[in-house]
Amino acid sequence: MSKLVSTLYNTDADREVILFAEQRKYMYGRMMGIISKLWHEKDPVGAFTVGPCYAQVEAYGNYFDLVDKLAHLSSAIQDVLTERARQDAKWGQQDHEPMAWMGILGEEFGELCEAVNETYFNNGPEARAKGGYENMRTEAVQVAAVAISFIEALDRRYGE
Repeated sequence: MSKLVSTLYNTDADREVILFAEQRKYMYGRMMGIISKLWHEKDPVGAFTVGPCYAQVEAYGNYFDLVDKLAHLSSAIQDVLTERARQDAKWGQQDHEPMAWMGILGEEFGELCEAVNETYFNNGPEARAKGGYENMRTEAVQVAAVAISFIEALDRRYGE
């Protein structure tokens, strides 16, 4: 137990909850989801009107709708971030001029277009192998990762 946690939560009940949680670290996300739902059932207004949750709910709507949207997006976003890391490992930090980025991004977008076209048009078995869900998704992830890299380069060059 960290020094801060032991200082803030020093009753026997607090220590019991902390011990329970520490023994189940692999379940934190699941526990938070269940606890949040239980709290919401007991106090629908107060449960999500504290701390940072309040601002998010006020700005974007129902907490559980937000969680569902994030859960759905999380694998796609994680794949894009993994691809960004792969690109950085392969090429290093890229700081091209915007026009060069357009060529790089255009090339990646062209590969996505090819994957989509080869999924939907019968151009023979060799071309068909370039299509399909997996290829479309892979190319879409690469387009997103390159676009993020372009944004990062813009921020380094022109950002405040």
